[in-house]
Amino acid sequence: RSVLVPLHTAHGTELRLADEIVFRTEDPAGLWHCLVDVQTGRILKRENQHRHVDVVGNISAQVQPSTPFDAAQLMPLQDTRLNIGSGLTEFGNTDANGDFSVPSASPDSVNVFVRLAGPFARVYNDELGRVTPRIDAKALPGSPINFIWDDSNSRASERDAYAHTLISHDFIKTLDPTFTGVDYIMPVAVDIGGRECNAWWDGWGINFLLPGQQCVNTAQIADVVYHEYGHGITDWQYRPFAPSGAMHEGFSDYLAATMRNDPKIGNGFFGPGTSLRTVDNNMRVPDDVIGQVHHDGLIIAAALWDLRQLIGAARTDSLFHFARYGLANNFDDYLLDVLVTDDDNGNIY
Repeated sequence: RSVLVPLHTAHGTELRLADEIVFRTEDPAGLWHCLVDVQTGRILKRENQHRHVDVVGNISAQVQPSTPFDAAQLMPLQDTRLNIGSGLTEFGNTDANGDFSVPSASPDSVNVFVRLAGPFARVYNDELGRVTPRIDAKALPGSPINFIWDDSNSRASERDAYAHTLISHDFIKTLDPTFTGVDYIMPVAVDIGGRECNAWWDGWGINFLLPGQQCVNTAQIADVVYHEYGHGITDWQYRPFAPSGAMHEGFSDYLAATMRNDPKIGNGFFGPGTSLRTVDNNMRVPDDVIGQVHHDGLIIAAALWDLRQLIGAARTDSLFHFARYGLANNFDDYLLDVLVTDDDNGNIY
């Protein structure tokens, strides 16, 4: 049918005769209402009559809270991505409760998928060919769909490393919201073979080995994940400079200890009840320096742990982190940076 449409021009408003046309499309899905100027063919208005409904739901995972010997607990996964269709343009990320709400271009059921991936981490299983675990499903907009990562669709090493990486990211962003060094899709490589009993930061991502004859899968130890992620924080905070190797290790040990409120590092590394080392010790400079970074790092980690015992976790964590902006590369200079960071009267003495 034809209707009169008010058309705003540079000379004012005038009524124009337009044809009203309604048609459907499949991709993108829509029922379109158009008004076309009968004289010029110009489209005066085009509107999709489909009223979109969000795809909603939750993503969670069975995660071991500390060691491979712990019973898995259902944990919401924050900062995890739900993809619709191809996932290239339509996606959304979960909140702190693992909930998501993503607008759908169709009111009908749509293909969706989730991976152990999001804006701040992505798991790659090295033993399986660097694949990322994925769940595909159909979702009806408006009807909640819940994804649960468990043994039926993923390995414990994949879930544990991913969840504890996200916990690490949340910890540092809560402590220092302006720090953006780790705000990228960090690779989290698990089940790496060929070696055993180790984990490392490689300058871009964190890496964890398969279990060996004497040790467990390092991806399944929470404080090992926190420790390696801590290297990433220190690395990006200092670039293009760097602290000493002992400071790097000590900072990571302290971060892991304070996040778990436990001075032991590498809990369960060799089996139930075992650990690698502890930051609750009496080591000091220069008596206990031997030139091995993990050993010497315990000196600065222990100093921070002692301070934490005296003035509390929140204040110590803040001093520990913000003093690193001084970019010290030795213990003595870092002590001065801690004092300067804590100074409130212009006198560090």
